[in-house]
Amino acid sequence: PNRSGRTVRFFARIGSVKLKLGLLIVAAVGVSAAMSQIGFRLGWPIWMRPIVALAVSLGFVAVMARGMTRPLRQMASATEVMARGGRSEPIVTESRDEIGQLARAFNSMNDDLAALESERRALVANAAHELRTPITGLQATLENVRDGVTEPSAEILASLSNQADRLGHIVNELLDLSRLEATDHPLRTERLSLDAVVRAGVDTATGDRPEVRPSVEVDPSVTVLGDESLLVRLVTNLVRNAIVHGDPATIEVTATADADIATIAVADRGPGLAPEHADRVFDRFERGDASRSEDRPGTGLGLAISQAIAQRHRGRIELHPVEPSGCRFVVALPAR
Repeated sequence: PNRSGRTVRFFARIGSVKLKLGLLIVAAVGVSAAMSQIGFRLGWPIWMRPIVALAVSLGFVAVMARGMTRPLRQMASATEVMARGGRSEPIVTESRDEIGQLARAFNSMNDDLAALESERRALVANAAHELRTPITGLQATLENVRDGVTEPSAEILASLSNQADRLGHIVNELLDLSRLEATDHPLRTERLSLDAVVRAGVDTATGDRPEVRPSVEVDPSVTVLGDESLLVRLVTNLVRNAIVHGDPATIEVTATADADIATIAVADRGPGLAPEHADRVFDRFERGDASRSEDRPGTGLGLAISQAIAQRHRGRIELHPVEPSGCRFVVALPAR
């Protein structure tokens, strides 16, 4: 058993299936020749020697090949389990060849599918929770009006309109996020002035808050290749987030370029985020800590949409803390 185990481990360290098969063939020929020689010395009939040598060689090849193909059989079984909607166990292998690489890639794919399924369930639960509030409000108010408990006054109609607007806003943002995450959804890319994009986003974010005057510093010579409406929306979402959850009087928007990277930063000196919420700030429907209470506007999808926009432009977005308090969102985009 120890010798067999050492042989298996030796084969596991070989990084090529072709080399393994070559060695296996050579070993099978060697075993066949050895058995033929043993038969000759023992005086076996000439017709028996090749039969015994062939049988022993096939048995040797079967034992060695079984270990080589074990990950393939495990993946076949795991695929059947996944096809039925189950979660398969990880493929265990020490092999360094192409089959071992395939097994490790399969394990990675299995983990990714499990993470996606978990995210899908969380999204459905969160979406149902967010949609339930305006729907419940609409149902209660309409039932009161229908039963004559409440008169259909202008205030009641305004409340119904607000609930319907919130419901439509959540649905629209979910659809926008779905389109952004679909890689087959095309972008209308063009060469854009970063200064124009940033100022358009700031103007849109502060359109209903004329008292908010963010500090804007942009290098007018910087250009990016991207979808203008999406990049404007990215800036708008970040500035609105700072207005709602930060300190509107301290918002600073800057845009610079370094080598081939254009950077947009939106910072404020507000209460900031607790460390346990900072890692989830880009999750769907994530509202943060107590500073992001239920009476604050928003759906919790703005930053998730911003991240999707940055990723569709081959960029990234990160959250950096500001001392002594506050948040700074940094977007890095290809400048060329």
